[in-house]
Amino acid sequence: MALASWCLAKYWSGRKIKRGEKISQKKTGWKEKYFSEASLRKTAVNIFFFSLILVLVSNLDILLVKYFSSAEMTGYYGAFSLIGKIILWLNLAVVSVALPEACVDGYRGKRLDKKSVLRVYFLMTTLALGFLLTYYLAPELIINLFFGKKYVFEPHLLWLFGVMSFLLSLLTLEANLSFARHDFRVVYLLVATGGGMIGSVATYHQNLKEIVLALSLSFLAGYLSVSFLNWFCEKKRLETESSEKI
Repeated sequence: MALASWCLAKYWSGRKIKRGEKISQKKTGWKEKYFSEASLRKTAVNIFFFSLILVLVSNLDILLVKYFSSAEMTGYYGAFSLIGKIILWLNLAVVSVALPEACVDGYRGKRLDKKSVLRVYFLMTTLALGFLLTYYLAPELIINLFFGKKYVFEPHLLWLFGVMSFLLSLLTLEANLSFARHDFRVVYLLVATGGGMIGSVATYHQNLKEIVLALSLSFLAGYLSVSFLNWFCEKKRLETESSEKI
């Protein structure tokens, strides 16, 4: 199924690129900038490390819990985390839809349009709130539905896993907005977020609540730092444009 999906996506994207290739080249020259041999050599390493660190930050939690906690706690965490990350996966779909537009704006050296950013945040928050409400009102039913009665352990914490996944999705969004502008300083912030995850779980891992709160705060700190980077870069760009006009 993965191979079939890849072939279908390759065929569809190939047709779309060929259809708009001449217009795009005339208007922006994006192909020469992003896919020329010199550009690929210059950015390939940065893109690789950005992708690698973002994947590690998204999946490091279960390894940390396994290392610092018991096998039983890891099992419960894995089950709760899998349910909570439904929010992350749905929100990643929203991010993937917004990313092409963000790359177009990134080519012009600016952030995604404010209205588009607000729409993305609205969709992500709406999806998250719907699931969080369900996790809060009927946690036992959901856990039992997915994993059975033996995993109904402290079900009142399920909504916190949803919050954790929502914060991770916001961090992913802002990191990708930086990626769209080719601002790879975000890699350092993602590395710092991973370090915060390690330090927080190493310190707080006595029970499930401590773990999910520690990771949530790490994702929140990472999200705020990346958001500040994006805001600062946009502010600097606007100030530069204003001074040039004057």
